[in-house]
Amino acid sequence: MFAIQPKRREKMIGYLLGLVPYALGIAVGVLLPAVIIARQEISIEGPFGWSALTFTRRFPTNHWFSKLYRFYTGKDKWATEYHLTSNAIWLFMYFLSFLYIPYYSRLAGFSSSSALLGTFVLAIASFVELGWVEDYIWFLIHPYYGPERHNSEYVPWFTNYKGGIPVGYWAGMIATILLTAVAAFFLGKPEIFIIWLMVTALVIVVCFGIIKPWSKKMHREPLGKYWWKGIKYVVIQRCPYPIESDRPFTSVSAHVISCGTLNRLMLHNKLKPLNKALRESSDDRNVLT
Repeated sequence: MFAIQPKRREKMIGYLLGLVPYALGIAVGVLLPAVIIARQEISIEGPFGWSALTFTRRFPTNHWFSKLYRFYTGKDKWATEYHLTSNAIWLFMYFLSFLYIPYYSRLAGFSSSSALLGTFVLAIASFVELGWVEDYIWFLIHPYYGPERHNSEYVPWFTNYKGGIPVGYWAGMIATILLTAVAAFFLGKPEIFIIWLMVTALVIVVCFGIIKPWSKKMHREPLGKYWWKGIKYVVIQRCPYPIESDRPFTSVSAHVISCGTLNRLMLHNKLKPLNKALRESSDDRNVLT
């Protein structure tokens, strides 16, 4: 039977433990921005995910950019300028630091092209990982969704699921593992692949083992299955600026009200009761059921 000698085993364990801080740093660099970005997108999009109600340009499905974006994110979505600019910020966030790596490396007295390429590969993998992690956390911490409603009955922009999660998540995980494996082989640096396996394991444990169970305890607003089929009208009420002291402060600016309520107001030209109807709709959490 093959057995690893004690000294060799200790050396291997020491080698792996030495890579743990790097994996932890990268995992934090994925998870922390994912939580922040998810919270920001929830504030912008509300329950209408994938920018269905945001003030943004939407690209036709036959547009070259839309075809490219749908190839990456899935054909059950559409390309928008909102996602284009937000993803560009993600890219900028991850790759700006790499402009300084060669300079700082020379200041430190060493220069290794393979090390720089390995770091660049890990940055690409981190960016791809951020995509599905942020999206999943969006559902976990969203007041209208949560893990129980992360399926095609509640989410019209995801239609293909495997193992309880969208196929795009699996594709992102597999792509990053293959990328780091190929880079480790050609660069002769197995630590690239090992570090990324550690990162992937840490991210999965945090997302599915910590955030998901915690999110199940969150209060969820009522949301009916296939809710988007019954939503016809959304009224936007501009929030007043501080200088508009004659207008009361409103914490909610977008309201979903019933078709019957809006039709009655429009039919009888009852513009004055509109504010009251909007205020009532902002307190009625059953508007999407």
